[in-house]
Amino acid sequence: MRNRVGIIGGGAAGMTAAISAAAEGAEVTLIEGNDRLGKKILATGNGRCNLGNEKLDVGEYYTCSPERLEKCLERFKTEDTISFFHGMGLMLRSRNGYLYPLCEQAAASGGGSGDTCGDGMQGGACGEGQKNGKASGAGKRWSFFVR
Repeated sequence: MRNRVGIIGGGAAGMTAAISAAAEGAEVTLIEGNDRLGKKILATGNGRCNLGNEKLDVGEYYTCSPERLEKCLERFKTEDTISFFHGMGLMLRSRNGYLYPLCEQAAASGGGSGDTCGDGMQGGACGEGQKNGKASGAGKRWSFFVR
């Protein structure tokens, strides 16, 4: 029997959680109150979707717990971020130390209302396994559909 997972919030973190849970074989339902998943992603990087930074250093962040941040940065490196997105079929490019989708358009990352899959689907690196209101995966290709 497959585990069933419900995720509230279809932002960057919610979509990532949905993808990760589906990759582990869970049946995932992603609930979003906005009219589209990843709506705020459109604003990052002036519409190009800043997905991360190449320079992960404690000195680049404001925190009251630099030791805790240092542990996180040691565990999750830039290469891990790049591998995660490549595994979804999203190729990245670096510009001035920031990571963007290769096409430098936020819609390619799963944000936005554009028809990025060509068949009415909205969301991530388009592929197989689309289900109404659910995130699902087949192999390493992911997509989302929201009505």
